[in-house]
Amino acid sequence: MDAIRTHVVIAGGGMVGLTLAVALARGGFEVAVSDPMTAEQMADERFDGRVAALAFASVRMLRVLGLWQRLEREAQPINDILVNESTVGRGPSPFSLHFDHREIGDPLGHIVENRHIRQALLAEIAAEKRIRFFPGTSATTLAVKEGLARIALSDGREIVALWRLPPKDASPRFARRRASASRAGIMARPGS
Repeated sequence: MDAIRTHVVIAGGGMVGLTLAVALARGGFEVAVSDPMTAEQMADERFDGRVAALAFASVRMLRVLGLWQRLEREAQPINDILVNESTVGRGPSPFSLHFDHREIGDPLGHIVENRHIRQALLAEIAAEKRIRFFPGTSATTLAVKEGLARIALSDGREIVALWRLPPKDASPRFARRRASASRAGIMARPGS
Protein backbone atom coordinates (compact mmCIF):
# COMPACT_ATOMS: atom_id res chain seq x y z
CA MET A 1 0.00 0.00 0.00
CA ASP A 2 1.38 3.39 -1.01
CA ALA A 3 1.79 6.06 1.63
CA ILE A 4 -0.58 9.01 1.59
CA ARG A 5 1.42 12.18 0.90
CA THR A 6 0.46 15.55 2.35
CA HIS A 7 1.97 18.78 3.66
CA VAL A 8 0.59 18.53 7.20
CA VAL A 9 -0.90 15.74 9.27
CA ILE A 10 -2.99 16.38 12.38
CA ALA A 11 -3.61 13.63 14.93
CA GLY A 12 -6.92 14.53 16.55
CA GLY A 13 -10.05 15.71 14.78
CA GLY A 14 -11.70 17.57 17.62
CA MET A 15 -12.73 21.21 17.40
CA VAL A 16 -9.16 22.51 17.48
CA GLY A 17 -7.70 19.92 15.09
CA LEU A 18 -10.44 20.38 12.48
CA THR A 19 -10.32 24.18 12.76
CA LEU A 20 -6.55 24.07 12.24
CA ALA A 21 -7.06 21.80 9.22
CA VAL A 22 -9.50 24.29 7.67
CA ALA A 23 -7.12 27.21 8.33
CA LEU A 24 -4.16 25.39 6.79
CA ALA A 25 -6.21 24.31 3.77
CA ARG A 26 -7.34 27.91 3.23
CA GLY A 27 -3.64 28.79 3.21
CA GLY A 28 -2.97 26.34 0.38
CA PHE A 29 -1.69 23.36 2.37
CA GLU A 30 -2.76 19.75 1.81
CA VAL A 31 -3.86 18.40 5.21
CA ALA A 32 -4.58 14.92 6.56
CA VAL A 33 -6.50 14.51 9.84
CA SER A 34 -6.93 11.28 11.78
CA ASP A 35 -9.20 10.73 14.76
CA PRO A 36 -10.11 7.56 16.66
CA MET A 37 -13.82 8.50 16.60
CA THR A 38 -15.95 7.93 13.52
CA ALA A 39 -17.62 10.87 11.81
CA GLU A 40 -20.99 9.43 12.85
CA GLN A 41 -19.94 9.45 16.52
CA MET A 42 -18.69 13.03 16.22
CA ALA A 43 -21.89 14.24 14.53
CA ASP A 44 -24.23 12.43 16.93
CA GLU A 45 -26.53 14.91 18.69
CA ARG A 46 -26.00 13.05 21.99
CA PHE A 47 -22.19 12.97 21.81
CA ASP A 48 -21.30 16.20 23.56
CA GLY A 49 -23.70 18.30 25.62
CA ARG A 50 -21.14 20.97 26.48
CA VAL A 51 -21.24 24.56 25.31
CA ALA A 52 -18.34 26.70 24.09
CA ALA A 53 -18.06 30.42 24.78
CA LEU A 54 -16.43 31.88 21.69
CA ALA A 55 -14.68 35.18 22.29
CA PHE A 56 -14.98 38.08 19.85
CA ALA A 57 -11.61 37.21 18.25
CA SER A 58 -12.59 33.53 17.83
CA VAL A 59 -15.77 34.52 16.01
CA ARG A 60 -13.73 36.81 13.75
CA MET A 61 -11.40 33.90 12.94
CA LEU A 62 -14.36 31.63 12.16
CA ARG A 63 -15.75 34.33 9.84
CA VAL A 64 -12.43 34.60 8.00
CA LEU A 65 -12.30 30.81 7.61
CA GLY A 66 -15.85 30.75 6.23
CA LEU A 67 -17.18 28.67 9.12
CA TRP A 68 -19.28 31.26 10.93
CA GLN A 69 -22.17 31.18 8.45
CA ARG A 70 -22.63 27.50 9.35
CA LEU A 71 -22.82 28.39 13.07
CA GLU A 72 -24.41 31.80 13.32
CA ARG A 73 -28.04 30.67 13.48
CA GLU A 74 -27.21 28.34 16.40
CA ALA A 75 -25.15 30.92 18.31
CA GLN A 76 -26.40 33.08 21.16
CA PRO A 77 -24.71 36.46 21.63
CA ILE A 78 -22.87 37.43 24.80
CA ASN A 79 -23.94 41.03 25.26
CA ASP A 80 -22.88 41.68 28.85
CA ILE A 81 -20.31 40.24 31.22
CA LEU A 82 -20.45 41.09 34.92
CA VAL A 83 -17.44 40.09 37.03
CA ASN A 84 -17.93 40.11 40.79
CA GLU A 85 -16.24 38.52 43.76
CA SER A 86 -17.91 36.77 46.66
CA THR A 87 -17.00 34.55 49.56
CA VAL A 88 -19.11 31.77 51.09
CA GLY A 89 -21.17 33.27 53.93
CA ARG A 90 -20.79 36.83 52.67
CA GLY A 91 -22.67 38.74 50.07
CA PRO A 92 -21.17 39.89 46.82
CA SER A 93 -18.47 42.51 46.84
CA PRO A 94 -19.68 46.07 46.17
CA PHE A 95 -17.03 46.26 43.44
CA SER A 96 -17.49 44.71 40.04
CA LEU A 97 -16.50 44.96 36.40
CA HIS A 98 -19.14 45.30 33.74
CA PHE A 99 -18.41 44.73 30.06
CA ASP A 100 -21.13 45.96 27.70
CA HIS A 101 -21.36 45.04 24.01
CA ARG A 102 -22.69 48.52 23.21
CA GLU A 103 -19.20 49.91 23.84
CA ILE A 104 -17.83 48.06 20.80
CA GLY A 105 -21.02 47.78 18.73
CA ASP A 106 -20.93 43.98 18.50
CA PRO A 107 -21.51 41.08 20.88
CA LEU A 108 -18.54 40.34 23.14
CA GLY A 109 -18.68 36.77 21.92
CA HIS A 110 -21.16 33.96 21.36
CA ILE A 111 -22.20 30.75 23.08
CA VAL A 112 -22.53 27.72 20.78
CA GLU A 113 -23.17 24.09 21.61
CA ASN A 114 -20.14 21.95 20.85
CA ARG A 115 -22.24 19.60 18.72
CA HIS A 116 -23.08 22.46 16.35
CA ILE A 117 -19.42 23.46 16.08
CA ARG A 118 -18.41 19.87 15.39
CA GLN A 119 -21.17 19.40 12.78
CA ALA A 120 -20.17 22.64 11.02
CA LEU A 121 -16.51 21.57 10.96
CA LEU A 122 -17.37 18.13 9.58
CA ALA A 123 -19.45 19.72 6.81
CA GLU A 124 -16.64 22.16 6.01
CA ILE A 125 -13.89 19.54 5.81
CA ALA A 126 -16.11 17.35 3.62
CA ALA A 127 -16.38 20.26 1.18
CA GLU A 128 -12.66 21.17 1.30
CA LYS A 129 -10.62 19.37 -1.38
CA ARG A 130 -7.30 19.95 0.41
CA ILE A 131 -8.35 18.03 3.54
CA ARG A 132 -8.33 14.25 3.78
CA PHE A 133 -10.12 13.01 6.87
CA PHE A 134 -9.46 9.57 8.36
CA PRO A 135 -12.15 9.09 11.02
CA GLY A 136 -12.06 5.92 13.08
CA THR A 137 -8.24 5.79 12.92
CA SER A 138 -5.63 6.94 15.36
CA ALA A 139 -1.98 7.79 14.83
CA THR A 140 0.06 4.96 16.31
CA THR A 141 3.65 5.97 15.53
CA LEU A 142 5.57 9.00 14.35
CA ALA A 143 9.02 8.90 12.77
CA VAL A 144 10.88 11.95 11.49
CA LYS A 145 13.71 11.41 9.03
CA GLU A 146 15.22 13.28 6.08
CA GLY A 147 12.74 16.13 6.17
CA LEU A 148 9.65 13.91 6.28
CA ALA A 149 7.30 12.89 9.05
CA ARG A 150 5.89 9.36 8.71
CA ILE A 151 2.75 8.64 10.68
CA ALA A 152 1.32 5.13 10.93
CA LEU A 153 -2.44 4.86 11.35
CA SER A 154 -4.23 2.19 13.35
CA ASP A 155 -5.77 0.75 10.15
CA GLY A 156 -2.31 0.06 8.64
CA ARG A 157 -2.13 3.07 6.30
CA GLU A 158 0.80 5.46 6.44
CA ILE A 159 0.81 9.23 5.95
CA VAL A 160 3.98 11.03 4.87
CA ALA A 161 4.05 14.76 5.58
CA LEU A 162 6.57 17.47 4.77
CA TRP A 163 8.36 18.28 7.98
CA ARG A 164 9.71 21.66 6.90
CA LEU A 165 8.44 24.58 4.95
CA PRO A 166 10.15 25.02 1.58
CA PRO A 167 13.20 27.31 1.43
CA LYS A 168 12.70 31.02 0.81
CA ASP A 169 14.21 30.74 -2.68
CA ALA A 170 11.80 28.00 -3.80
CA SER A 171 9.25 28.42 -6.58
CA PRO A 172 6.55 31.12 -6.29
CA ARG A 173 3.96 28.44 -5.42
CA PHE A 174 5.99 27.49 -2.34
CA ALA A 175 6.66 31.13 -1.51
CA ARG A 176 2.88 31.67 -1.29
CA ARG A 177 2.63 28.71 1.09
CA ARG A 178 5.43 30.15 3.22
CA ALA A 179 3.61 33.52 3.36
CA SER A 180 0.33 31.78 4.22
CA ALA A 181 2.01 29.85 7.01
CA SER A 182 3.54 33.02 8.36
CA ARG A 183 0.17 34.81 8.36
CA ALA A 184 -1.37 31.82 10.14
CA GLY A 185 1.28 32.06 12.88
CA ILE A 186 3.10 28.87 11.89
CA MET A 187 6.75 29.38 12.71
CA ALA A 188 9.18 27.02 11.00
CA ARG A 189 12.57 27.45 9.42
CA PRO A 190 14.04 25.42 6.58
CA GLY A 191 16.44 22.87 7.94
CA SER A 192 15.28 23.34 11.52
